[in-house]
Amino acid sequence: MPHSEEISARLFRPEQWFGGLIAVLVCSANVDQPLTNAAAVINFDTNNVGPFGHISRAGPDITIGVTGFYAFSMQPQLLQNAAANITTFWALKNGVAVPGSAYRYSSTGNNDTLVQPWSVTASLVRGDVIRFMAQTTAVNGSTLDFTAAAGAIPSSPACIIDIRGFGPRA
Repeated sequence: MPHSEEISARLFRPEQWFGGLIAVLVCSANVDQPLTNAAAVINFDTNNVGPFGHISRAGPDITIGVTGFYAFSMQPQLLQNAAANITTFWALKNGVAVPGSAYRYSSTGNNDTLVQPWSVTASLVRGDVIRFMAQTTAVNGSTLDFTAAAGAIPSSPACIIDIRGFGPRA
């Protein structure tokens, strides 16, 4: 039977005992972020859950604290400002585009609002820095659109990112 110190360690540092989930961070952008035909960094300003485990966030930079396999699920609330505009999102790892991470939204209308989640996965090592980017095909083509609370309806973030890291037993 494990001693109380070992039980405590298993509860507070499960990655050292069980493997599996090693990091959790859910953060959001809570201001409008206009997007143009030049690449722009998505700035997250609020940690909604976590960070738990080996992960941290400073502005748009998400820093990995332990080697593992990471799943990033993004939910942008996108307001299209131009007809026939395409908005592309992608991830950078240490300043370099993550292969296969780009996701494109296309709209034929003006003032359309879209919320369509997309995901990217990557094997990462301690010290890797992840950023998420966006760019449109039209000047001022779209906006990551924050909606303030109104009455009983809560606010709606401009963008949410949910990050889960998985790895072997340390």
